[in-house]
Amino acid sequence: MLLLLLLLTLHLLSSSSSPAPSPPPPPQPRLAPLPSAASAGPAPPSLAFLLMGSAGDADRLQRLLLATYHPRNVYLLLLDRAASTDDRARLARSARAAPGRANVHVVGDPGFTNPRGASALAATLHGAALLLRVDRGWDWFVHFDADEYPLVTPDGDSSLHLSCYILVYICGRVPEIFYVDLASGKVLVYEGKDK
Repeated sequence: MLLLLLLLTLHLLSSSSSPAPSPPPPPQPRLAPLPSAASAGPAPPSLAFLLMGSAGDADRLQRLLLATYHPRNVYLLLLDRAASTDDRARLARSARAAPGRANVHVVGDPGFTNPRGASALAATLHGAALLLRVDRGWDWFVHFDADEYPLVTPDGDSSLHLSCYILVYICGRVPEIFYVDLASGKVLVYEGKDK
């Protein structure tokens, strides 16, 4: 009996000293590779903004620039001749003050005086030509006047962070007007028919 007790004790000691089988390690999560630039689809469009104002609009143009700014876009700020040279210089300093703002340009001498009629159209065309001269990498041209700040959505909501419809002209297709809903990415074509 003593021998049986000794064997039982040895058996219990040997089984308790052997390590218990450990659970299998958890499976490693399989991570999908990041999509390459080629498989991610087309790059988002680049916009060319012409922001125009008159005397006393330097601060408004600066706020409009901040509301629309994205490093992918190109900006041209233009104050007409009614604005003082001090306003123009202050706008140039503040517009380029932030680092990485090489895509923001300020026109020194606008060359037009009347904000209505042919002078305004000539200034818009001149601004588009200047934007083409400084950077040809943009897809769409957007023109805002300083009095359009703050930006307001079509339903009157003034809490816009560029999620509203923006009137843009597709280069080379001036007769067609496109509205881009930046929140959904949908492009709507205005055909000039009142419904």
